[in-house]
Amino acid sequence: MLEIYALSWPILKCAGAPVKGLVSRKKAEALLVVLASQPRPHARRSLGQLLWPDYPEHRALNNLSVLLSSLKKHVGEIVHASRQSVHIIPQTYWFDAHAFWSCSGVLEQPTHTQHDLDKLTKAAKLYQQDFLAGVHIAHADDFEAWLELERRRFKARAVAVWNTLLDDHYDQGHYADGIDLAQQTLALEPFNDHAHERLVYMLALAGKSSQALRHFDSYCSLLEDELQLEPNASLQDFVSRIRTGEFTNVREARSHNLVMLEGSQHEDIQYQDVQHQDTQYEASRQLGVVQTNSLQNEGIAARLDEPATFQQSPATHLPTPFQAPVPPRHFVGRTVEKRYIHKLL
Repeated sequence: MLEIYALSWPILKCAGAPVKGLVSRKKAEALLVVLASQPRPHARRSLGQLLWPDYPEHRALNNLSVLLSSLKKHVGEIVHASRQSVHIIPQTYWFDAHAFWSCSGVLEQPTHTQHDLDKLTKAAKLYQQDFLAGVHIAHADDFEAWLELERRRFKARAVAVWNTLLDDHYDQGHYADGIDLAQQTLALEPFNDHAHERLVYMLALAGKSSQALRHFDSYCSLLEDELQLEPNASLQDFVSRIRTGEFTNVREARSHNLVMLEGSQHEDIQYQDVQHQDTQYEASRQLGVVQTNSLQNEGIAARLDEPATFQQSPATHLPTPFQAPVPPRHFVGRTVEKRYIHKLL
């Protein structure tokens, strides 16, 4: 079976090995990705104009025929071509972009089970690079316009996948996994400020305060150099508490709130006021995010400048330990750019 990769490299594999020997390799790969992305009949004339727009029609059609013959020779009966149209044959190929979109479909659900999170993890692993990264066909303006739209669409979806997984790692206290994912995410999307913020929080909560401060400083430099912005107020406050020594890690903070339940058969240790804290957490999360109408390309939701945080009632015999603020939940799209737009407005 032919394997087509738009989110990884090489683009074409057959029996696990890269496909070699194709005539006009870049255009052959581009043609297959177009056909796989839109699995329906395409007029030969349209495909010729898409890939050879500056050629006379008869030459463009002749080049298309040569390309189809080369594909048939090297990958088999994958494409059906008649005198009028061309389409990719179902069940003869696997396309990573389809798999990514299918796995990430659970994003549309209001809550996520562990099975859903496993599918999102698979989707995150499939997204190794932007859609057809590095592919460019000279003078093919219509193809380049389509390619740019697909890149934006898949990047927005990938950001939503990454941020949902980062939220889960943070909520579950899986800081090591969350740190790894945040670093991988930022390598692919340096302007995902939700990932920057989560990384700072999780580094500090994992006991790596010095690394958290270094990353915060680099994040500030990125915002200042590229967008003349600064991080949100809640993150700045959190970092200032690290610098002044007010912050203690979660394990130390929680140790002040432990009580032994008397009469318990197993004498389990539980936290005081867990239900109260959970209620306040949800309230602060809802205050920190205002849902808005869907945006066409960049996603949904907008974040308030000052997310609410909950505070515990101080104990009579101990000062209240610092609790990490609840970062605002993510919204799909380029958050830094949106903040920049709001600043201009």
